[in-house]
Amino acid sequence: GPSRSAVSHASAAYFHSGRVPPSLVDLTVGRNDRVRLEGVVGHRSVLPSSHVAMIGPLPVTTLARTVVDLASLGDLEQLTGFLDPLLAADRVTARRILRTLDDIIRGPGRHGTQLLRTALAAWTEPVRPGSPAEARLLRRLTELDFGDFVTQHEVCVGDRHRYIDVAWPGDLVGLEYAGRLEHNPRRWAPDELRAGELVALGWQLREVDAPDLWPGERLLWAWLRRNVRVAA
Repeated sequence: GPSRSAVSHASAAYFHSGRVPPSLVDLTVGRNDRVRLEGVVGHRSVLPSSHVAMIGPLPVTTLARTVVDLASLGDLEQLTGFLDPLLAADRVTARRILRTLDDIIRGPGRHGTQLLRTALAAWTEPVRPGSPAEARLLRRLTELDFGDFVTQHEVCVGDRHRYIDVAWPGDLVGLEYAGRLEHNPRRWAPDELRAGELVALGWQLREVDAPDLWPGERLLWAWLRRNVRVAA
């Protein structure tokens, strides 16, 4: 078919999310094409028409293709910083991203496939995270080998059903996300009642908030190592 090109990689991420624009423009072209333009970084790749969308007058890679291309750069923090808010807002799905990857994975020299699967792992669980922070937590628990945790674990308290955001049922240890929209003053009393019921059954619960996930922060991980037997 005819050759095509599209703004891609970090430049496409700028168009899709308003991130800081890169100093050079990323442009993906067909495998047999060349880019010789000042200020433009050329990327040669398979580029199906379904991977290109028009933003104003410009052809730009779709959200899913942009995610796949960012993964090829090998920077997990950059990738998840772009990816997690998109998935949390339902602007793209993990399924569509993986389908997009399948379209081009047969091409030689495709880098970042494992990095992309690592970034998507938290979002392909039966119960998906509700926010980028929750995705970071699940990803970090996996990286640190904190065993076979489950999400949204159901505990029966009499005739009521209670749910723990992240749980190690064999150890009766659970984590609860802080900062959710539903955690407003009207919910404080019910939340405290629910937590009290779980503690009465022997559960140890800890609330997790954003500072727990900051680089270098160790209090959460130390608490888990004391209480979760399967922790490394």
